[in-house]
Amino acid sequence: MRCPACETEFDLTARMYVKAPFGRFSCPSCGARVVLRHRWTYWAWIIGLFLGEIPIMVASLLLTRSLWAVPVTLGVLLPVFWIIDWQIEASTSRLELLERSQ
Repeated sequence: MRCPACETEFDLTARMYVKAPFGRFSCPSCGARVVLRHRWTYWAWIIGLFLGEIPIMVASLLLTRSLWAVPVTLGVLLPVFWIIDWQIEASTSRLELLERSQ
């Protein structure tokens, strides 16, 4: 990612991602407040991930014949989706300047 204030290249780390649930964080170099803006490709990936989850849940429901399969499957897939979302955000989103640090 490139900071719009100082043009420094940096990676969106897991720590930055977790500490900024709404995509607002500070540039590690200059301290400028920036926000992630999603391109249409981000939303296409996210919709694809959620649609891909449906067959997995249906298969687990049919294999176990228990309604507990749905929340258990979601619980297992949630950390995987978190990691995938972090990578998609880092590669498809762009940064916009919110405010420059003093």
